Amino acid sequence: MINENNTNNTDNTNTDNKPEKTISYYNKQAIKSFFLCFIPSLIFLAGYVHSGGSFDEGSGGAIWWLYFPLLMFVSPIVILDSIYTGIVGLKGNRKFFSIVSLLVNISEIILIIMVGLNNK
Repeated sequence: MINENNTNNTDNTNTDNKPEKTISYYNKQAIKSFFLCFIPSLIFLAGYVHSGGSFDEGSGGAIWWLYFPLLMFVSPIVILDSIYTGIVGLKGNRKFFSIVSLLVNISEIILIIMVGLNNK
């Protein structure tokens, strides 16, 4: 007697792995976005600690001349990359990381706009 269940089992296409790969890609993008969103805040915090909390050039705020170009050149690139990877990461299972990173990026952009408006 021939077992009919085993006759055509050699054509396994293994299509179940494809969605797992795309989900893991989106999860990696969400985690990347989460870590990238804190880089501008860390740069600002490092400058604030090194200056001793002062923004005056005479007392310790002169260190901002070193941190300001770093903030101006690194932060926009990192913020835009974090927003892009956060939006891409919304398709995966780890939407929490993407949502948190997008909220942090939005708050950083609002803070930059408010500081720019107050200096006029």
